[in-house]
This record gives sequence, structure tokens and C-alpha cells, in this order.
Amino acid sequence: MKVILKKEVKGHFLLFLITVLISAFFQITTILGFYINVKMYKPLRINALSKDQIELLLNMLKLFSEPKNVFATSFYAGSTVVVIAMIVLGVSIWDSEIKNHTAEFLFSSGMSHSKIVLAKFVSGSVIVGVITLVLCAVSAAMMSVVYSKVPDFTSFAVQIGIVPPRSFNPGGLFIFKAAAMYFLGAELIFAISFVFAFIFLKKAWVQKAVIPFVIYLIWGVFWNMLFGYPNSVTKKFHKGILLSSKWLWKFSFNSLYFSQQATKPFEIAFGASIAFAVLCILNFFLLNMFEKIDKV
Repeated sequence: MKVILKKEVKGHFLLFLITVLISAFFQITTILGFYINVKMYKPLRINALSKDQIELLLNMLKLFSEPKNVFATSFYAGSTVVVIAMIVLGVSIWDSEIKNHTAEFLFSSGMSHSKIVLAKFVSGSVIVGVITLVLCAVSAAMMSVVYSKVPDFTSFAVQIGIVPPRSFNPGGLFIFKAAAMYFLGAELIFAISFVFAFIFLKKAWVQKAVIPFVIYLIWGVFWNMLFGYPNSVTKKFHKGILLSSKWLWKFSFNSLYFSQQATKPFEIAFGASIAFAVLCILNFFLLNMFEKIDKV
């Protein structure tokens, strides 16, 4: 098992690196975007701003005055990149065996099929976990740097009745909960891709990636289009194209695992339950199938 773990982690290091770099880029630019939008108004007096400028500044300062909102927004900024990477990871773990013509050797190596599947799944999960930790650290570090500059425009913010915090302190528990839900969301997409990539082992790469991508679209993007999504700055609910429900949007894939809402107790319990159930079903399906093969 250790040999497979080492092989998979080493073999997917490039994917890990690209995912982290691109996602971190989105996180950093998101944080800097908040700071620049606030900072650019510093030299001006409140009466020198237009109505639209005041509204934009007010929204930005409100958001910036709540470190939890800014951290969540920045942390999840690259989540779409991570979702795509998880589909690629789940598919490539099996696809590499076909490409390198090592699948038959692997399954005839003497190790039980169920152990092989478990080792490969754990390998992918380790990569998911490390990506989550790295991206969480990037957001936290950038937030600390940006918030150290907050005193530069505190006096200006006070003019419109907002006092930004003088340090970045969303709370360790909040960061832990946000990272835990992020991991669960990424892990779910990886697990779905992992299972379907094996089921369609000898099919084309694109065919293996289609099912998890479609699941993501139905559960996430399409769902949000139908039921809408919240705006963390204006606190308003954006209605969807057909139906609208403030309750239903919370349970789309995007918002359930990749938003600040995911740190609320009910969302955490609901999201963790779904993740646990899906992961157990997927792994039980594969392991049970291989146990039957081993007995034969």
C-alpha cells in the first residue's frame, strides 16, 4: 500500500502544483481587489464622491470590516479550479495505469484488489487534503498582510460610520470549519470521478470525466442558476431564472461546501452527512465488487 501511495503522490505532483498556483492566484487577486477598492478612496473627502462611488465604497468597507466574510470569499475564490483538478485527479489515477500498460500487472501483483483500490483512493485523498491546507494557509497569510494596512484608512472609514478591525482575526474555529467543508466538497468530486473512472476504465479519458462534470453542473452551477445565490456584500438574494428559494440554494454543491454558509452548524451537519453517505456508498460499491473478484 505504501508503494502505491508514494507512486500516486509523486505521479500527480505536477497536477497538485498547477492547482495550487492557479487557485492561489485567484485567492490573492481577490484579496488585493478588496484592498485596492477601499484604498483608492483614501485621499478623497466623502463629499467629493459620487453616489455610486459612495455605495461601492460602503459595500467594500462593510465586507472588509468582517474578516470572516473576506476570508471565506478569498479562500473559495479558486474553488472552481480545484473542482476541475479533482475530476482530472480521479480520472488520471486510473488512466495512468492504462496509458503505461501497468493495469494488468498491478491487479496480478498478488495484492488484493480491494487493497489496491483503497491505496489509490487514500493517495488521492491525501492530495486533496494537502491542497486544502495550502490554499487555506495562502488566504490566511494574505489576509494578515492586507489587514496590517487597515489602520492607513481607518480614519476615512470612520467618516461613513464604519470602523474596520485593526487585525485579521476571523477565529481559528471558523477557519477550521471552512477548511473542513472545503475538503469535503473537493473530496466528493474526487471520489465520484475516481469511481466512474474505474467503471469506464477502458473508455476514452473524456468519457470518464463527463459524468462527474455533469453531476457538478446539475448539483452546483445549474442549481444556482435555478434557485439563485446570495451576495455577501449587499446581503441581497439574487433570484434565479425560473424559480427562487432562499432555502434551496444553500444545498447546491457550490454553496454547501464552498461558501461562508458552510460554517453554520446546520450546513456543516447537512454537508458532512451527505459527504459521509456518498463516500461510504462509493467505496462500498468498489470494495464489494473487488472482494467478489478476489474470491473468484
